[in-house]
Amino acid sequence: MKEFAALQDMTLMPFAERLGHALTVTALGMGITFIVLIALLFAIKIMSALLKEKKVAPAEPATPAVAPVVQEVPQEDESELVAVLMAAIVASSGIPYERLKLRSFKEVTEDLSLWSKAGVSETMNREI
Repeated sequence: MKEFAALQDMTLMPFAERLGHALTVTALGMGITFIVLIALLFAIKIMSALLKEKKVAPAEPATPAVAPVVQEVPQEDESELVAVLMAAIVASSGIPYERLKLRSFKEVTEDLSLWSKAGVSETMNREI
């Protein structure tokens, strides 16, 4: 690598030799970069394994818990649910009913991840 010390010597080198040195520098730079990235990957994996939050099972309540009542909606009531959803969307957004089309809907459960909750909240609060 002494050839790179003086810039004047580089200009006097033949093209093939300069190309060879350029490829060497490129390979070294890319190699070092990939080695550092792989080291970072392993460091992150080790840190996430060490800092991983362990889920603790909730303690049993002293009094017996009452199971929530789940009410199944019959198929014929689905049109009423769609109407209620569309009315809520029209009331909250101010968009005329004719411009909206409800493609699908599903119940949002409480066991969503933090990212999912943020996505639902962002979607619901988005200006149209």
